[in-house]
Amino acid sequence: MLNAIIHRKYNNPIDIQIKIFDNRITIFNPGELYGNITIEDLKRDDYQASARNKLIVEAFNLTGDIEKYGTGYVRIRKSIKEYPTMKFVYRETQGGYLAELSYENQKEYFKTDVLENVLEKDKENDLERLNRTALKSSLETEKSSLETANGSGINKKSSVKILKIIEHDPFITIPKIAELMGISTRAIDKNNESLKKDGYIERIGPNKGGHWKVIKYR
Repeated sequence: MLNAIIHRKYNNPIDIQIKIFDNRITIFNPGELYGNITIEDLKRDDYQASARNKLIVEAFNLTGDIEKYGTGYVRIRKSIKEYPTMKFVYRETQGGYLAELSYENQKEYFKTDVLENVLEKDKENDLERLNRTALKSSLETEKSSLETANGSGINKKSSVKILKIIEHDPFITIPKIAELMGISTRAIDKNNESLKKDGYIERIGPNKGGHWKVIKYR
């Protein structure tokens, strides 16, 4: 894809075309090979690259997206050696350049260590999903207890959290506190009324435009 962006002819109105199939990907860009380089040259590891768009090449080099001129195809060939049935073919066609990566049934050719890594990754993903499920269940349980505890709609521990939230942002609204706590605005409103009644917080000014003040902690 980087080659397509870097080496295309920008005075040609045809778009770069990427097609994805079940077992292959093709990338076409308008622009034949530049300079004297040929398809046969690209199959060698000592080919000398030529740049049609020197400023674009320099830009990608400075951002670290390309390491060194003329090494892309060498690195691709080295990478796909891990996959014996993968093929990398390229040719000039219809006034442009087409590159294709394809493979046959890859799974049965995996090296043992590669397959073990895949299986280990699957185990890690399964564990992560279990942890997320457990965390979600815990949060739901806590939310349920917050809604019903102490008859005021919230428990003591979470009242302390609300006091800290208000101290951090005295202008925060009831809906925003409810969003941060993950419970209803009704529960937050009832709790704040209880906190005001017991002398923990004070409302300064009107509901709109006023702010909270923490007097003491529970």
